[in-house]
Amino acid sequence: MQTLTQAIVEDHDEMYQYYTAYRKAHLERDVEKATRFANQLRWEVARHAAAEEIVVYPYVPSILHSSSWLKSRQLDGEEPWREGSQFG
Repeated sequence: MQTLTQAIVEDHDEMYQYYTAYRKAHLERDVEKATRFANQLRWEVARHAAAEEIVVYPYVPSILHSSSWLKSRQLDGEEPWREGSQFG
């Protein structure tokens, strides 16, 4: 079983591979192939972002509990680790 960090790194590597394949197809002017890889990249980015918000973001407060910046933001009633999150 892989660790969370390994899964995140694997996801990032996969997205880089799709981007590289897209750029190659685009430079070769292969519209069908470029479209396929662009769509796959969009899907992977959306899936990865949703997974991070569900799995990783809930742990951020406990990881950053000693952060003075975070504590000052919490005093203002904000949740800075959730800013921009569709789930927050």
